[in-house]
Amino acid sequence: MGEVTRNGNKFFACFFKSESFPDVELYAAKRYVKVVEEGPSDVFFDVAPPSPETPQGEVATEENEGTEFDFRRTGDAAEDIRTVLAQGLAVDDDNAPAPENVPDTTQTPRDVSSGLFEGQRFSWNGVCQRKLMTNQKLPPGFNNWRPGSKTSFEFFLQLFPVEWLKTCVVENTSDSLRAAGLQPTSFGEMCRFLGLVVNFCFHA
Repeated sequence: MGEVTRNGNKFFACFFKSESFPDVELYAAKRYVKVVEEGPSDVFFDVAPPSPETPQGEVATEENEGTEFDFRRTGDAAEDIRTVLAQGLAVDDDNAPAPENVPDTTQTPRDVSSGLFEGQRFSWNGVCQRKLMTNQKLPPGFNNWRPGSKTSFEFFLQLFPVEWLKTCVVENTSDSLRAAGLQPTSFGEMCRFLGLVVNFCFHA
């Protein structure tokens, strides 16, 4: 049992482990859990041996105070990083892969159809990340946008990166047209062109 803070709310939760997630400590709110029998601690939770510098039972002093790392994930990555930094530890938050996981592109060719290197594959671990990160069963929807009476074009503008289309695709296409001695295109023309391409795909 322990206290958990999530989305600004504090509640008591039961912590447990699962064979499906061997490296993850799971928890659920106490009101949703019925403990029939507590399992043996040596099976479900790793008990770290006492540190030789701080023997078990020794009273904390100024020399050994704060040697333990006090941290429990809150679900908020930014808050977790601040907590770790506050305890004097470094955080590698640049999201870059480890050097040994970066393939050598000069010697290993990519597969033309998939774009993957040898040994790589697309996969899914069977876990819905959206359901894992929220404790509420919310239907899918849009934020501050009601699809009730919208047209197909309005749906396209809502779901497609319009700013990228304007600043990148339209501008670069216009530059290529000018270089060929032709008139530049516009955002409207590009949308009509994409509509024709999508229509052809549906009727091919």
